[in-house]
Amino acid sequence: MTCAPTHKHLDPAQVYSEFLGVIEGSEITLSSELNILSRRQYLEYSRGKSLIFSQCDKIYTLYESYRKIRIRLGGHDAAERTHALIVATRNGQNVPGPKIDALYVDEAQDNLFIDAK
Repeated sequence: MTCAPTHKHLDPAQVYSEFLGVIEGSEITLSSELNILSRRQYLEYSRGKSLIFSQCDKIYTLYESYRKIRIRLGGHDAAERTHALIVATRNGQNVPGPKIDALYVDEAQDNLFIDAK
């Protein structure tokens, strides 16, 4: 994805972190029909919390492009995978693979809020 000149000063890693960690991975998304924040929800959620709040509208526009491309290519990201697992377990389905009795998580900061559910 190429960025328009108005987006060239945004840090790609920080933008992608907003995609996964906030727009798709915040706890609020668990009660959303599409498992994502709407633009309005994202702007409200980010007010006062995000270091790049002034760029949030641009970031959401980039997210919409990212989502369209990801869907067209048939890809999935970590937040989408987590949402799918949560929905499956809520509906009484078993997660494929061996049963896990305990799970040790190192680098907890690398997880999304929804991963903790």
